[in-house]
Amino acid sequence: MKEPTPQVALVTGASRGIGAAIAAELTGVGARVHAVGRSTDADVTTASGAEVALTKAAQKLGGIDDLIVTAGVLHKGDLASQEASVIEETLAVNLAASVYLARAAHAHLMASRGSLTLFTSSSFTKGRAEYAVYSATKAAIVNLTQALADEWIGASIRVNA
Repeated sequence: MKEPTPQVALVTGASRGIGAAIAAELTGVGARVHAVGRSTDADVTTASGAEVALTKAAQKLGGIDDLIVTAGVLHKGDLASQEASVIEETLAVNLAASVYLARAAHAHLMASRGSLTLFTSSSFTKGRAEYAVYSATKAAIVNLTQALADEWIGASIRVNA
């Protein structure tokens, strides 16, 4: 019997935490993994940065079967007193990066009939004091996931959160 081909995955937010654990687990079961994070060399919060990260990973690994986006930041605080730079970072890391990465990955995932996994939080279900921007971005990820699952089903791309 022929051995199955190992999965090829790009994991973002893999410098530490959940992303690092997922990258390690996938590697441990034989997947070929390209792990990136802001503390390494990839800023995927821009369209061009996401394109570069996907291109590098696909070239290194020979394609992409799975894109797993775990990057996220949480800056607690009253919205009225939060600096604009903190709000912009939260929106960029927690939402824009997922949008840009998904768009950049579409052709790769269509070719492999792969999957996109976006990470959210239980904070998406109910906004609460000092979590306004964080909760809003996590709710947006749920809606992005649902929309892409509908859009990409015809391309045989699985999308989950």
